[in-house]
Amino acid sequence: MALGALAVLYVVYWPSYQIPLGVDVRFEKVGHLKYELVVEPYYARYEPSNRPAVFIILPSAREVGKPPMWSIQLSAVGPTVGEVWIDDAEVRGNVVVVRLDGKFGLVLDDWLRYLGNATGVEPSIHVHIWYGDDYLGFAAVNYDPHRLAGRNVTYVVKAQVVTAERPLKTKPRNSAGYHFSSFGLDCVYEWRYNYTIIDTERDFGGKIPLFFIYNQYSYSGEVGLLLNITKAYITAGVAVGYQIGSADITFKDLMALSFDIKDNQTKIFKGGSVFPNEAYWFGVYGKLTIDRYDEWYVCRDGGGVMSASRTGNVMFKSRIHYLSKGSAGNTLVLRERFNSSRLITALELRNYYKLLGTLVAEVSTPQNLKILNLGEWVVRQFNTQCPREALVGAPFGVILRAVKGAEFVKRHPALASIPVSVKADYANIRGVEYKAIYQNVGAAFRRGYDVVEHVDIYATGVKVKISDSCQVDLPLGYVISR
Repeated sequence: MALGALAVLYVVYWPSYQIPLGVDVRFEKVGHLKYELVVEPYYARYEPSNRPAVFIILPSAREVGKPPMWSIQLSAVGPTVGEVWIDDAEVRGNVVVVRLDGKFGLVLDDWLRYLGNATGVEPSIHVHIWYGDDYLGFAAVNYDPHRLAGRNVTYVVKAQVVTAERPLKTKPRNSAGYHFSSFGLDCVYEWRYNYTIIDTERDFGGKIPLFFIYNQYSYSGEVGLLLNITKAYITAGVAVGYQIGSADITFKDLMALSFDIKDNQTKIFKGGSVFPNEAYWFGVYGKLTIDRYDEWYVCRDGGGVMSASRTGNVMFKSRIHYLSKGSAGNTLVLRERFNSSRLITALELRNYYKLLGTLVAEVSTPQNLKILNLGEWVVRQFNTQCPREALVGAPFGVILRAVKGAEFVKRHPALASIPVSVKADYANIRGVEYKAIYQNVGAAFRRGYDVVEHVDIYATGVKVKISDSCQVDLPLGYVISR
């Protein structure tokens, strides 16, 4: 598609970038000889083109109420190539044009080799924005590698940007870069990778936890739990702060970007009993990293770097490099019992999470079933704070504590709440469902006692920004029955 046509399209929909590119109208079967009219907006589309590229439409600074855009930086990850900075993208006003034959093509080909014939996986391009010297912007836009494989389509997508204040707003005034900027050189902000603090493949056998439950006391009922997650739409968790010298990092904002990856072929359907004094976690296998980046102020002349200085701002961000697949193309899932040492570390997280609510679970019998849908409860709690599609956080602090130790978590408590989370809906809207069915079966099988259970459900210890208009106590898949 020509850029002029894109510009016309954008003007038509101005001033709200939340308005979709179009509306899909279709009939869906809901029963025997029964159909329902579905009207659904869409924010992305693929079109045949002899100028193949990804066109990312960003909101204008006016729309988000921020100063003009100063710098834009893009990156994407592949299963084997890792993170690639897409520094050959073109920025034309509010439209970013990503060529399929450039840096992004390396990542695209990597995904195509990894996936083979497996479909339904949509990784993402991450967009980092600086609005003047005062504000940051973040977005993740998903794409289907197989739809782009032939290099014969244009993919147009509208980015949903989450903004935050730059923790430290001033340029490093004692640096050469600050003085160079006054001579008309091309000076921009950029994030630079520093190191990886967590790599689930390297550190934890490729395990990515999504749900944790502990049946706390020896004198308690036997708990039956069924976890059903029909699709894995997983956010990127972002933590932004600053560090001056050797002092500890001060975190200012936690954000969840929708979505780091969409995997429509992931289905977690795991259940079983949790006996007294037992704990289990559920999740998927794959490679997820949490990486540290430092913000730099860089001045260039004709492509050569004249100066580069750290600003003191830092970012920690999660990235899913891949989810492990079986021979049939299905994502590998896990249900695993905790040993005593790992359980101790997991329970320490209560010091960094907050109690969201407690449900009462009476003993359930065949004659008088008492079932709690924890998934429905947490989604409703989310929607009372933020009336949009809900997210449920993964208890990723379990891995952080196990790998980095108690002292690291104590010094960086916000990282225990980094919002790696999954899209959730108990009503199975558009095929995405999150159910956690809990039942206190008491002494029915002589492995517990007929006592009432109290079910504690936790949330992140720090508010999480879902959008510029909504911050939430993000519900977690972290449950203790007592």
